[in-house]
Amino acid sequence: MASLPTNMANPTQQHAEGIHQHPSMTTTTEEYAHSIYRRVAQDHEIEGFLHQTDTFNLESRRWAIPPSGTINGLVDAATQVLWTIVSRFVRSTGAGVTRTVTTLNPDSPPEAQKNDQAGSAPSPIVVIRASGPSFEEPPTTTVWPSKSFSNVASYIIPKSGSEMGSVKEVVQEMEPYARRIFEQQPNRLFVRCLLLTENHARLVHFDRAGVETTPLIDIHQHPDTFVRIITGLASVDERTLGLDDSIQWTIVNGRKEKGTLTTTNPSGALKTYPILEHIPIPRDTIAGRGTNCWRVRDPDSLDELVVKDSWRPDYMVAEHELLELAHDIPGVVQMVSYETGRGETKDFRCPNTAGKCHNRVAARTMMKSYGKSIDFFTSALQVLCAIRDAIAGHQRLVSDDLKILHRDISHNNILIGPDGAPEGVRGVLIDLDAAFKATNGLPNVTADFNIGTRIFQSLCVLSTYDIPGLLPAHDYLDDLESFFYVLAYTFLVHLPNGSRASSQDEGPSIVSRWDNPNASIAWRHKSRIFSGRDGLIAAKVVERTWGPICSSLFTKFGDWMSDMRHEKLAVHRQRGTEEANEDDSDDDEDEASDGEEEHRAVDSDPFTLFYSRRDAHYAYVLGLFDEAINKFRSSATHPPSATAPVASSTSNSAGSGGTGPGDAPVRGRVPSSDHHIPDPPPPTAQDMEVEQEPPLNITPHAPTLVDNPLSPLVRPPSPLQCVIQLRRSARIRVLRQKQNEDSTTTRPSPVRTIQPRRSARTTKRHREEDEHIDVPRVKRTKKSPTTVNGVH
Repeated sequence: MASLPTNMANPTQQHAEGIHQHPSMTTTTEEYAHSIYRRVAQDHEIEGFLHQTDTFNLESRRWAIPPSGTINGLVDAATQVLWTIVSRFVRSTGAGVTRTVTTLNPDSPPEAQKNDQAGSAPSPIVVIRASGPSFEEPPTTTVWPSKSFSNVASYIIPKSGSEMGSVKEVVQEMEPYARRIFEQQPNRLFVRCLLLTENHARLVHFDRAGVETTPLIDIHQHPDTFVRIITGLASVDERTLGLDDSIQWTIVNGRKEKGTLTTTNPSGALKTYPILEHIPIPRDTIAGRGTNCWRVRDPDSLDELVVKDSWRPDYMVAEHELLELAHDIPGVVQMVSYETGRGETKDFRCPNTAGKCHNRVAARTMMKSYGKSIDFFTSALQVLCAIRDAIAGHQRLVSDDLKILHRDISHNNILIGPDGAPEGVRGVLIDLDAAFKATNGLPNVTADFNIGTRIFQSLCVLSTYDIPGLLPAHDYLDDLESFFYVLAYTFLVHLPNGSRASSQDEGPSIVSRWDNPNASIAWRHKSRIFSGRDGLIAAKVVERTWGPICSSLFTKFGDWMSDMRHEKLAVHRQRGTEEANEDDSDDDEDEASDGEEEHRAVDSDPFTLFYSRRDAHYAYVLGLFDEAINKFRSSATHPPSATAPVASSTSNSAGSGGTGPGDAPVRGRVPSSDHHIPDPPPPTAQDMEVEQEPPLNITPHAPTLVDNPLSPLVRPPSPLQCVIQLRRSARIRVLRQKQNEDSTTTRPSPVRTIQPRRSARTTKRHREEDEHIDVPRVKRTKKSPTTVNGVH
């Protein structure tokens, strides 16, 4: 059984890179390598140093580095040369600001020095240790205090020229150390480091856009360039080192005590705020948004605020522009101020590489302070209220007034409201970095598996890995599906008191499989929550651990979400079929009904009608949460405690007590907690597979456009029944056939559905989505009677 990964609290984060494709690594010009640190030392200073130092021989034009020998000999010689340069050219500018050169002992490597993927141990490194306003000594409790990177300005990896390897291999070896510096120095803008051989050096630059390297530099033929590079890497100027000096700390006994952050206040003037807390956002990679948050206090009003620093692609809308539109929207984070002009990654790079990599723009917003993420809830009622109000806030964002689609719903992006918060702000949706603002010129956005947090991405979004461009646009239903996965994650990974279930338990094991970096494999595992063994196990876990109220919410929400996904795919298929059959308009004229003309405009785009039910969709989902919340409040019986789970096979309080609208089961799922949940079947070989399966077939079972429930109490007829009159053509008229279902469960009566035309170019037989059955093509027949599901 798969165990829950240690980073489950921060699942794989995919970054929005849009349609622009660039290499992850660029190379500078040779001229740039010689000029990058031109200002850190004057020519006459360097010339005087080279004449005086014992580490450089003017006659042979060579540094005191042996042309061959052991790696330890190279490290010792390099350390001596580097310290000679630093001690001469790097001068302290204030008390407590120092630079020293030391060597990391490879005999006791930290995590950053573990063997690489090839199994070979990395070389020892020389580090430039620093003290000053942005550096601190590691705590004494650190296992390897001498290996900490919290006080490292830069590092140099000595390497034999014969073992240097390719540029890619060099970057792979140096990247782990740079990642530690970004993690332990949260105000880092970029990290520069050096590969050093007996004769050459290569400068490597890491930032949120990726990595950039210089060509090899002959350190003996260009000693002045070598001196400038080492001086720049050890500079006492924090901006030169790649640090954001708007964030500073007071250092006491080598440790950061009091910090300040200077940014613009609501009136646009610069203001300094005391830092109360740094809120790290762990990432697996350097490139990306690199978000860091800071909890600060307004020195005048004493209000707590949160400052968010991040790096957005320059082609995406700035978050502060969207937050301005979301002003006074309940359930959505509220912005206080923002700061622009903080820099771009292209400012730190060679001008000749501009346009060859993703340029990212530094963004800073100040927002009102809320509670922690829902990952830190303390009761079932608290987390249900938080998710419910976040969904309501999401509904307001996608309204016709704002047209903002979030696209990155996750447990980390829903915060718990303050104690005693009224309805509407018990949960707050944050992080609009990946959000899309619809306009008349660009009304929708293509679904992209690179955008969002892997565990919570919808199945349609994940499917774009295999079939990009052939699926519906990313819409509010994809985000609602993400909310369902947030609920499932909460129920399967946590206990009702907020503590975590064991990583070996069934619930966490199911969720951990959704976090696969391969979107196709993640899709396969996630789809089983709707149909398959995982769905049965999950339902059993939720009922046993969280009780009947949450079990009913989980089942009904999941069943409805599955129906919506099938319906959306059917509408998408209909749209594609109609576009492909435009040349058959002569046939349609022969068979058109008398009232077809008045409906043709509405029927021109099936999604127009489908999306007209948006508010009804939200009403139903919110109704499910309201029903569960009200039952918690009115019932004297609470969910089973975390220490003593109670198995329950039946519960009248979980559902409506019957099989009314909204209780329809989905294949492989239990209908509701009113019914006994059967034990799941033993795992099959397919259940245990981890290899990538064939791409998702885009012609799933053709679900009928069900009369979707609108609320637990009031359920008016679907607009598909009330508004549209189906065409009378024999090719596109069909009645909804009852699906195979549990004999104890009654499905709603069959309703009419919109059936795609049977064009030879696009029609396929309907089949069950999850069975992966090849669909045979049909021959083109013109003006012949058509039978669909047995109905003429």
